[in-house]
Amino acid sequence: MLPLLDELGIRLLCTLSGDARYREVQSMQRAEVNIMVCSKAMLSVARKLESQFGTPWFEGSFYGITDTTQALRDFAPLIGDPDLTARTEALIAREEARIRAQLESWKQRLTGRRVLLNTGGVKSWWCPPCRIWGWWWSPPDRANWPNSVRNVEPRPGR
Repeated sequence: MLPLLDELGIRLLCTLSGDARYREVQSMQRAEVNIMVCSKAMLSVARKLESQFGTPWFEGSFYGITDTTQALRDFAPLIGDPDLTARTEALIAREEARIRAQLESWKQRLTGRRVLLNTGGVKSWWCPPCRIWGWWWSPPDRANWPNSVRNVEPRPGR
């Protein structure tokens, strides 16, 4: 994501994660916008930064094409830069065309097959690449794991 944000002129001041640096955390209040990715625990931090420093925030995700596109689109209105909106839309169009072209060979190889995607972490049960082809994910029966894993199948009616 950093190359895309850099191209848009969005400078990342801090990532508040397990390996955050004190100097980065110290600069959080200078941000124009905060994005909360993947952590409900950080919502209280975002709310506090908004109430104390007036920093707007939103929840976003960089998992999958659709969520990444939406997160990029959500930055511009909060920053209030119309030029950023235009540059963001141009970047999204270019990058979506590029990634969809790269995924085309996978679509041909996987059409008609059953697959299991394990993306790791908290996103293990979510299958973003499958949305491209109208597939849906059936999560396993956790009580009977691993004997009940159901695979990705085409959504009925598609």
